[in-house]
Amino acid sequence: MQEFREFDLTNSIEAFENESYVEEIIKVMEQNKKELGIFLSYYFKEEGGLVEEVKLSDKISFLTSTTGTFKVNFKVVYFNACWDIHSDNKEEMLIHFDFYPAQKKMRLTGPRWPEREPDEI
Repeated sequence: MQEFREFDLTNSIEAFENESYVEEIIKVMEQNKKELGIFLSYYFKEEGGLVEEVKLSDKISFLTSTTGTFKVNFKVVYFNACWDIHSDNKEEMLIHFDFYPAQKKMRLTGPRWPEREPDEI
C-alpha cells in the first residue's frame, strides 16, 4: 500500500516562480491540516487509528528543484468504546513531494507499506 494526495498550490504560476518551495509547502500544510490527517490515517485504518495534529518536524530536503522529502510528526488516536480503549501514540513519517507548477499542483506520497499476504493453510 502506498497512498498519495494532490493539493492545489496557493499562488499563481508567476508568483509561485518567485516564491520558495519551502514556503509553499508550509502554506499548503497549514491550510489543509484536516486533509493531511485523512491522508495519513489511511496507513492506520486497519488498526482503527485516526491521525491528528500533523506538523512538519524536520527541514525539507530537495532531491531535484521540484521534488524532495520531509518528515511530519503526528498523533495517532485509537478509540473503541466496546473494548474501552482510548489511547494516542506519537508517530512520524517521511513524505515525498513533487511540485507541478504548470498545473498548480503539489503531490504528497507516503511510504510504501507492504500488505500482509493471507496465511497459508
